[in-house]
Amino acid sequence: MQTPEQPRDADMEQTLRILPWWWVLRWVWLGEGVWVIYLTDDRGLTLGEVFLFQAVYSGFMVVSEVPTGMFADHYGRRATMIAGSAIGVLAFFAFGLAPGILVLLVSYTMFALSDALFSGADSAMLFDSLKAAKRDGEFTRWHGRLNALTAGAIGLFT
Repeated sequence: MQTPEQPRDADMEQTLRILPWWWVLRWVWLGEGVWVIYLTDDRGLTLGEVFLFQAVYSGFMVVSEVPTGMFADHYGRRATMIAGSAIGVLAFFAFGLAPGILVLLVSYTMFALSDALFSGADSAMLFDSLKAAKRDGEFTRWHGRLNALTAGAIGLFT
């Protein structure tokens, strides 16, 4: 008999149908190939400031890894990935509509937080879903295929 805490096979199969779409589309945006031009030509940043923004992004992501991992352990992978997606959407709005450099910098920290929330939670969600569906032997193939699709989608949009 199945207890309410145990996921049903149908739930896991549904997760496995939805997860690949999220996995690939979370990284794809139409500005991939022109964001530096946007920041330098339209927003007035120097190339050095763009690199500084990237450094802030990287530093904030590193600092966020442990707290976001603790968040995922406490609230669950699904909640973590939903939070990361919501913050990512807000970051895009802040990036595109920012009235000045400070809000642009905030958008970069939001992107970093979003990516840190995804980091590890996505792979764990995939593994847990496959394991619950009694298909955990397929994890490496799924993971590799999803990452290849992501790289292809980013290349296409770039």
